[in-house]
Amino acid sequence: MIVSADRLVEWENAMIETFASGGDALGFQRSVSMIYGLLYCSKDPLSMEDIMLRLSISKGSASQGLKQLTALGAVNKQLQIGERKTLYIAERSLRRLVQRLLDAQINPRLESGAERVRAMSAMIPEGAEYDYARSCNGSLEAWHTKASKLLPMINMILK
Repeated sequence: MIVSADRLVEWENAMIETFASGGDALGFQRSVSMIYGLLYCSKDPLSMEDIMLRLSISKGSASQGLKQLTALGAVNKQLQIGERKTLYIAERSLRRLVQRLLDAQINPRLESGAERVRAMSAMIPEGAEYDYARSCNGSLEAWHTKASKLLPMINMILK
């Protein structure tokens, strides 16, 4: 029985490290990725205190990580009747995770980006010596146009 429990802890540690490594590649703080990894492989929702103890992280790291993950839609809060603690559970659906990321982070920035690109274009003075700046801005406009066409397709695929 102890051997089985040890193997499960070993598996859990490997899962947490896998998420931490993936998060590193995506630019997330290691503690944020580790929190998500722990919640992802946890059978039951966990409190912030459970997370702090299991990962040996500070209250500040746990709090900030949970706040970021909740804002991204990667973690959901679960309130239990009669309990004062907030419990957290990972969103395990890749479709919902990507959809939430698109809706909350990428789509709003893409929409505001169109205005910003137009404003930058207007900042470039007339004259041949500024052709390089116009070329850079034109390239950015092309990127924006392509992203604007790609995101609705991604949204359709996810639904």
